[in-house]
Amino acid sequence: TGVQTCALPIYKKAIENYGKQTPEEAYYVENSLGILYMKLGNFAKAEQIFHKLLKVFKNSHPLYNAVLQNIAAAYIETNQLPKAKQIQIQIIENQKTVLGEHHADYGLALNNLGVIFQKETSYQEAAKYFRLALNISMENYGTESLDYALKETNLGAVEKDLNNLERARQTLEHAQKILLQKLGKIGRAHVWTPVTL
Repeated sequence: TGVQTCALPIYKKAIENYGKQTPEEAYYVENSLGILYMKLGNFAKAEQIFHKLLKVFKNSHPLYNAVLQNIAAAYIETNQLPKAKQIQIQIIENQKTVLGEHHADYGLALNNLGVIFQKETSYQEAAKYFRLALNISMENYGTESLDYALKETNLGAVEKDLNNLERARQTLEHAQKILLQKLGKIGRAHVWTPVTL
């Protein structure tokens, strides 16, 4: 859009100060520029920026996985699902090693892999990863949390895809109840829309 296009020179000017910043501060500026390029549809430029950022951090650094997640999102947007899946599996392995299997970020990585499987119409695999993510969300936040409800919408949508209509209805009704409590009327829009990366 016009506003996003106008933002490009501002981001580029901010990057000129890169040498004056810590790697973490530089990440936020360059990562934002990469995301802006994605919104403008220039996925090649976004990917170039994200790959440059990967060289700044070791794979044990939390921002390393955040950059990988953006690369996976770019691949999903350009329908390069095998590449997205490969990166998502790498993120899961990193999160498992660095944070452990009960950390919320590990659960998010599992959820995101489920989204990729759903886009590939591998619904059984998607459901498996959505359930794992939902269990981790329950451990960390409880079953009445916004995080749980958003992940529950993914599981409900894939249950519908699998024609498990009663399970889908129960899952989505619970998610809708939480979303309406937490978000009000705008929560209703989330219920039949899978939550993505």
